[in-house]
Order: sequence, then structure tokens, then C-alpha cells
Amino acid sequence: MLRALGAALLLLAAVSAKAALVDVSIDDKLFGRLDQHDIEKCPNSSCGPAAAVNSFVFLQNMYPGSYGTNLVGDPNEYLNLVNTGTTLLDPKFMNTDCADCGPGTLIQNFITGKQAYLEQQSPGKTTYKGQLAVPWPGANPKPPYVQDNGAPTIPLLTKELTDKADVELLLSLPGGGHYVTLTGLQWDPAALTGS
Repeated sequence: MLRALGAALLLLAAVSAKAALVDVSIDDKLFGRLDQHDIEKCPNSSCGPAAAVNSFVFLQNMYPGSYGTNLVGDPNEYLNLVNTGTTLLDPKFMNTDCADCGPGTLIQNFITGKQAYLEQQSPGKTTYKGQLAVPWPGANPKPPYVQDNGAPTIPLLTKELTDKADVELLLSLPGGGHYVTLTGLQWDPAALTGS
């Protein structure tokens, strides 16, 4: 996915070389701080559940009228975050493979598992969007809100952050991948650099 995202970014930069710098962020104090290694059942493969938990804290802080404390309980009680991450490992949600060299949380399980958890805890409160650089993997049906075969673009990520949306990314890396919760984006389309 990283190569596809890079290709999308290169295309975007080529089209808009004179575009302004992108600099958008959400106060990172609104997000959780769960470290995947604190999910004892699966410390080396829990980046997906940890990213989701950190985003749930954001949703509770940003939209208390919609979520209250339904997603993680009191986010100041770290054990609540750990317990929520452990719950997300379950086959009912993200079905995370905890084997030492297992795949961790497959992207299709992350997407459908996060939705299942949100709908269980706060039904009807969330609007979903998803983009994949690759075709929808797996046998389970693709949710209608997921667009596949197209990496997320800088304009899309900028809009979502500006709208104070909850955004996670799966970064494809040699030998695996890593989920992150996006709190901000800086991008220079002329130099093709950013963070």
C-alpha cells in the first residue's frame, strides 16, 4: 500500500506543483495513548486494535454528545484502554492473529471489526468511509462505503482532518504493515515531502 500511496502522491504533486503547503492537525491531546505492547495477549501484533482504541478516545473527547464514554469508558483509566484493545482482538471484531509471525490484523478485519464495535457500543452514531490502494481482500463482502483500488490522497486526508474525522492508516512496510491514528498532516507538493 505504501508504494501505491507514494504513486498517488507523486501524481497529485505533478498535477498541482504550485499548490500551497498543506498543514492541518487535530489537537493530539484529544487522542488516546495506548501502546500496542500493553495489550498483553498480543503485544507484537496489536497495532490495529491500539490505533482504533486511540481513535475511540478522540471520538469520545470530540463528540461527547454522540459517544459519551461508551467506547472506552473513562479514557484516563489506562486499563480501560488496554481492555478495549483486548476486546478488539476477538474474532467478533478484528480477529487479530497473534502468532509471532502472523499477519496481525488484516485490513478487511480492521475495517469491519471497527464498525462492528462502534455499532455495538453506540449504534447509528457513525458515518463510515474507507479507501484501499488494493482490491478488497478476503471472502467477506466489501462494505458499500469502502472504495478500493485507489490509495488515499492528500486532499482527502486533509478534508477528513479539517472536518475533525477519525482517520487511521495502514502503512505497508517490508515484511508487514503498521496501523497509525492520523492526528495531523504536513505536505509540500513541490518538494514531495511531508510528515
